[in-house]
Amino acid sequence: DVAADTADLLLGAERAQAISGTVRWSDGRPASGVSVEAEPIDHEASGGWTETAADGSFAFPRLARGRYVVQATMWIFDGEREGHWGAEAKSVPTNTSGLRLVLANDD
Repeated sequence: DVAADTADLLLGAERAQAISGTVRWSDGRPASGVSVEAEPIDHEASGGWTETAADGSFAFPRLARGRYVVQATMWIFDGEREGHWGAEAKSVPTNTSGLRLVLANDD
């Protein structure tokens, strides 16, 4: 049970919003260890930074309501994928799940 005065606070508070998804290589394989950033479009809220898990998944569980630019980026310094890789989704609304970013070589 929640005390009456606490219930009023809980009902008046804005719930945290989320954006989640996956980052993949162009062949469909998950991209792990990729930096992902969520930058608010209105610049009044703070964004976030995370790194993809082994399955390529990422999540920003606590964002302010709004729209964000979500960018994935990775530098590889040797091997067949050497170079800068990136992907971007513009104007992503909060409470988006299943966002799919596909890395492309920027070089």
